[in-house]
Amino acid sequence: MWGKTARLLTGVFFGYLYIKWIPIHSPFHLSEFFIGLIVDPLKFFAASIAFTIGFIITGIHIKEGIYETRQILKGSKRISFSTFISYAVFFNFCFLFQIGAIQAIVFFCFALMYVMISICF
Repeated sequence: MWGKTARLLTGVFFGYLYIKWIPIHSPFHLSEFFIGLIVDPLKFFAASIAFTIGFIITGIHIKEGIYETRQILKGSKRISFSTFISYAVFFNFCFLFQIGAIQAIVFFCFALMYVMISICF
């Protein structure tokens, strides 16, 4: 359970770093966005690593939530605190959405794609 909590906090931390390191300004211009990435390649590289680690950890939590929900619906498992930790990923999404909406949507779309690829019943 402590490991799940630590992973949950790690996922939101890396998502936060990704959003802060790759800003998207209101009137979006693709050329300015790419120039910002080229001018500061270390920041881009660090943000890419944070993005990758964050969406994989978030995807793992979503996948665990799906498995646990399936077990609860089948009756082989009872609702526990561990289940609520898996569902807390959606609160992380709300938190990250408040910081950067577009980045949070991209972050969670990649996490959902990871879940769709890795889930097997």
